Amino acid sequence: MIVILFNQLDRRSRSSDPVFGLTPDLELLNQPYADRLALEYRRMGARQVLRAEDGLAAGVPGKMVMFADAHLWPGKQTRRAIRQFRRSRRALAAFVRPRASGGYAEVMEPESELESCTVTRRYPEEFADANCIAALLVRPVLLGPQWSPLLAAVRDGNREHVISIAAGGRPPARAELKIPGRPFWINSAGQYLRLVERLLTEQGRSDPAAREIAHDVWAMPGAIIEPGCMVEGPVLFGRDCRVGRGCSIVGPAVIGNGARVADHCFVGGSVLQKAAVLPRRARAWKSVLRADASVAQGQNVAYAWMTPAARWLPSDDGAEFDSVAVRSARALVLHNPLLYAAAKRAADVAGALVGLAITVPLYPFIALAIKLDGPGPVFFVHRRQTLGGREFGCLKFRTMRHDSHELQLELPNEVDGPQFYIKNDPRVTRMGRMLRRTRLDETPQFWNVLLGQMSLVGPRPSPHRENQFCPAWREARLSVRAGLTGLWQTQGSPDRSTGGFHEWIHYDSQYVRDCSLRTDLKVLWDTVRRIL
Repeated sequence: MIVILFNQLDRRSRSSDPVFGLTPDLELLNQPYADRLALEYRRMGARQVLRAEDGLAAGVPGKMVMFADAHLWPGKQTRRAIRQFRRSRRALAAFVRPRASGGYAEVMEPESELESCTVTRRYPEEFADANCIAALLVRPVLLGPQWSPLLAAVRDGNREHVISIAAGGRPPARAELKIPGRPFWINSAGQYLRLVERLLTEQGRSDPAAREIAHDVWAMPGAIIEPGCMVEGPVLFGRDCRVGRGCSIVGPAVIGNGARVADHCFVGGSVLQKAAVLPRRARAWKSVLRADASVAQGQNVAYAWMTPAARWLPSDDGAEFDSVAVRSARALVLHNPLLYAAAKRAADVAGALVGLAITVPLYPFIALAIKLDGPGPVFFVHRRQTLGGREFGCLKFRTMRHDSHELQLELPNEVDGPQFYIKNDPRVTRMGRMLRRTRLDETPQFWNVLLGQMSLVGPRPSPHRENQFCPAWREARLSVRAGLTGLWQTQGSPDRSTGGFHEWIHYDSQYVRDCSLRTDLKVLWDTVRRIL
């Protein structure tokens, strides 16, 4: 098999302002992208890998030729397509990748020193085509007279002519390969970073000269990592790069050849290309920084492909470029992420056991009072969302009438946003008011904490309907476990009728940015003090 690489079939790559250009200076693990792509096709069994830009003669040898778009990274779907084509006697088959048009991503962007944030909706480019040709599998002998025009159309970048041939103009046989799964398509910064992660995880070091200086951490000759740095693999340090004191590098990450990371910086899930510079106390998260990127000292860079104009480039699928709450410098310095997660879980289990030991003896008296106050069950279970959007049954003592849902339709809402609140809610029972004042109605949630569905401290658990109100806020707050108490409960307005939805967003986002054991202990202390 001979593979001919091109990128003319994707309309984006030919536009004057591409969303994601596979430029010559793009690198994968500090090697040119085209070289890495050619190596991958050779591993699949390609005898020769050519480039359409280099010029092609009509007499390309080979029983089978694959025209592969440079955006297509070969994987299981590509191998399956090749095997399927080899078993058939078709002259030509188009490997089609469905492409959705439109869509958007929402991002939560901190404005100043993480005191406030802006929710912005980013729209990607819209495309008229429903499908995109990812590759053409051709048998030149069977294609007959159409082989030379097809070769010329690919060489000249005549997209319309190639599509007309692949769509069944005059070829003796035409079929679209029905390949299950979605091919890996490198046309966004998010997909590029995902590919970097895959290569680092599966192949590890990409150069024999790289030496493993720690578990899943490789360094090329000339790389300098100053003392006091925290590095969590997989990470690849390029030739002659330099990382300053007190930096945190969290993989999957690549520090390019000759790149410079100043003191006390944070790099997480990002790629610094050749000769890129990250100034002192800057933070890069899920981003790609080119050598000419303009990053200021102390600046937060998140979910971006950094060019001189610091232009935002959204992802097609939205998964990699959805909402983000950038971690604050204080939170990054205060704890190791893995250590914090383990310590927080241990504290949750211990706190839940203590809470249950204190409150369970009160359950019979509370249950009796609820039953005497009116008909209905003792406990109320509501479906809420926690870490990663997983739903669970949030357990509480019932504080409202059994027909409260029907009554809500007749009552006015006194607050903005997705929440429903009335200061003197007529649905709340007499026993329910007492339980709410003392927070005893939420004590059954210690069981949720013990089961790992909630944490002692975190954003308030919300149902799916409320979380859809603001996708950016939703993704940020669902990046941590929902909490029994949190910043909104302790620092928000005591009167919920005056504290708006913006206040809820602000405190949830602040917790995601600043979460640490110190923050959790302070919230727990403020909660106990408020109740007492």
